[in-house]
Amino acid sequence: MNGGIMSNPSMPYILISVLLSSFSASSAQAKPWQLILCSGDTLTACRLDSLHDDVLSGTCNIGTFSLPVDSIAALVQQKEGSFSKGAGTGSLVGAVAGVIIGGVIDHNSPLSEMGVVLFGRMFVGALAGLFVGGIIGTSSSGNETYELKGETLVVKLQIIERLLAQREDAEDEAPRFEQTSAK
Repeated sequence: MNGGIMSNPSMPYILISVLLSSFSASSAQAKPWQLILCSGDTLTACRLDSLHDDVLSGTCNIGTFSLPVDSIAALVQQKEGSFSKGAGTGSLVGAVAGVIIGGVIDHNSPLSEMGVVLFGRMFVGALAGLFVGGIIGTSSSGNETYELKGETLVVKLQIIERLLAQREDAEDEAPRFEQTSAK
């Protein structure tokens, strides 16, 4: 076995595929909501589950809730993991850039060492991308706020129905892993 696991020319592509699938799966997770009530109270770490007539139901850090839509002043979707999302994307872009830039600069590597050389370029590029992407991801964080106070009941219901539909669409696109039993 000359050259080890990285001597296989397809190994960099396999590593890139694994990185892509792991980052796309983690980014498909639902983001928590914060509900700001007209009374001034706030519910945090909420998941919006359903809307029946004019009552919004869901779960949050204190348990389940069912609230009249008119009692909600604002809905805030919290952005989480912005550093990790930026770092993940940066690592991926850095790994690909490391291989491409290294290939343009270095034409003298022997073919027998190409796997190790490619892995080294990917590693250095991914490491640089991790830090740069993390910094960019952190600086671009922000929350999405939907102000409901002052809106008519019809408009409030339309906003919440749209948000629930977006959540369902995101859940439909999330990868599903089925457990199989061993026979």
